[in-house]
Amino acid sequence: MPHLGSVDLGQADEILCSKGFSVSLEGVSRRPGSLVLEGRITARGIPIDRKPDIEMSLGLGRRRFPAEWLQRPDRPASDGSWSAFRAVVPLARWPRGEYFPRLHLETPEGSADPRMMKTVALFRNVRPIEHEGSAYRVGTNDKNQVCVRKSPASRSAARRSFATALGDLRDRSGFGRLRLLARVLRKLENKPTWLIGERWDTAQDNGAALFKHLAADERAGVRPVYVIERNSPEFASMSRAGKVVAHGSWRHKLELCRASLLISAFDVDTYILPRDWGKVEFLEHFHYPLGGRRVFLGHGVSYRTSRIGSLHRLMLGYDLVVASSVGERDFFAKELSYGRRAVSTGLPRFDTLTRMRSDRRRMILFAPTWRQGLVVPSYRSMGAAEDRGEFMASQYFRTVRSILESPRVAEFLEDAGAELRFLPHYEAAEFFTQNISFTDRVKMADLREHSFQEWLRLCDAYVTDFSSSFFDVAFMRTPIVYLDDPNDPDADLERSGSFFDAETDGFGPIVEGEDGLVNALARIAENGFEMEPEYHERVEVFFEGVPLGSSTKSVVEAIKAI
Repeated sequence: MPHLGSVDLGQADEILCSKGFSVSLEGVSRRPGSLVLEGRITARGIPIDRKPDIEMSLGLGRRRFPAEWLQRPDRPASDGSWSAFRAVVPLARWPRGEYFPRLHLETPEGSADPRMMKTVALFRNVRPIEHEGSAYRVGTNDKNQVCVRKSPASRSAARRSFATALGDLRDRSGFGRLRLLARVLRKLENKPTWLIGERWDTAQDNGAALFKHLAADERAGVRPVYVIERNSPEFASMSRAGKVVAHGSWRHKLELCRASLLISAFDVDTYILPRDWGKVEFLEHFHYPLGGRRVFLGHGVSYRTSRIGSLHRLMLGYDLVVASSVGERDFFAKELSYGRRAVSTGLPRFDTLTRMRSDRRRMILFAPTWRQGLVVPSYRSMGAAEDRGEFMASQYFRTVRSILESPRVAEFLEDAGAELRFLPHYEAAEFFTQNISFTDRVKMADLREHSFQEWLRLCDAYVTDFSSSFFDVAFMRTPIVYLDDPNDPDADLERSGSFFDAETDGFGPIVEGEDGLVNALARIAENGFEMEPEYHERVEVFFEGVPLGSSTKSVVEAIKAI
């Protein structure tokens, strides 16, 4: 009897051939002399939580090649950690012509031979491949089934260019003529174009830092272009630094045709593309045929194992991932499967992270993270609330408000001659601004007054419920306090990590409630708002090996080496 995880399935022909059973392809990559096909298996909601007793192989026509079950930590619990596969096929044995790969699964009681279905991630993870006179091209049919065509590669550059142009003109996807334009523009370029961005309306993170560095360096050998909405407060200032295009404009689309590299501190496919371009269609019919490259600069340190599924290589397929430290690089390389694509250069914004002293009263910055279960992220639906009433009733909101409106905190601020500035996460800010009673000592940190990074640099002490921005603050050796809430059901997910644990590796004390916070802040004030030696040493260990003051230069070198 076939067995998937802890569930006995019964007859194989009833389960493996059921409508709920499917095989999806997530990546096709090249190893020396071989093609590697990787994907996932869904068994009609039955979690495959241990290796099944089902033999598998990859079918290309009548040919069979070994395949294996894979355990992947990124797979959701509903599918099970063993709901993945990999097949390695020697290029010399891959048959000529067009084939729809099948995953052949067999038990003594029956078998299944389903074709592989396309995923959004597939065309993030495939590149044009040529080997010993043959070209390998991945495509799909109108049923979203994946096919791979092996055909002779033209030895004549002129013939190849003509055939490619003809294919572009015949393409009915809507991207064919844009591809042809892109090929022409890229051949005419003196320098490669790098299209850089962050969120649609922001320029305050690693993307902005990289762009300004490249725009100021004529010897960089690249043509940097930044994309941002025209009505953004940063549009004018970024335009003074270098070439900027308005998001969604015809110039934006033209620069996408010119750009060989798409670079962002956030999700590249969501924020770099015009909103009226389909993400899936762009990846399959524009990005993949042109052999484009995508770089993830990151906007926070990725240490939470709870986010592993959304960052895995077979989900996002980035050609390069920039890491803040050796520990984060190893996390991306091993657990998220990026291997050598992950580099520990430090983040571009690190180069400007120095504490800014002020003559005014001491400033404590309170910057909590957000809760994905309470807010729809901007990359899904412009950051609208799931349910405003649910947000207001959440333990998360009650905890934040209790600190901001606490008489005990207010008394401490008065005695210490300090003020508390509240800097909520971008995705949750709208829910706090109209529902908190602020005072002369407790105020919002207005991003129109200072950028996010400037607020971090200006603060004399930093309070957070494990927002990853505490790594930036620690980089400046600013005192940190972690505010924990044992009654918040999501708090443990925010503090847990693969290579970092706030309890043993954290850069400040972990406290609970108003009393714990005030006591910790009082100790920081007594110490002259300087980080204690114990935490200073932890910072030194965490950032060991990060090039101080030259992270951006190291990032540029890593991108050029792709």
